[in-house]
Amino acid sequence: PPPGLPPDDLPRIAARAAARARALLAAPPPR
Repeated sequence: PPPGLPPDDLPRIAARAAARARALLAAPPPR
């Protein structure tokens, strides 16, 4: 893990990124 980042936060960050990507795929922002 990168310095200054607790390993316990990695799963949370990964889940957050996955949810974010899924939301973007489900509802892409209008351009």
